[in-house]
Amino acid sequence: MAFYNGLSEKIKFSIVLLRLLLYLKIKASEARSMAFYRCLREKDKDKGYSFNGILQRFE
Repeated sequence: MAFYNGLSEKIKFSIVLLRLLLYLKIKASEARSMAFYRCLREKDKDKGYSFNGILQRFE
């Protein structure tokens, strides 16, 4: 029974670790997306473009 309890604790720890890594990966992806959007917005502000999913010219 002690072996089973030890194995159960290792599995629980692994699941928690995997959830944390997935959370961090998602947050990093969101940060990269926002950085890309900000850079694109600043870069195209001078040219008169708006970013709404696609680039469109101001009228």
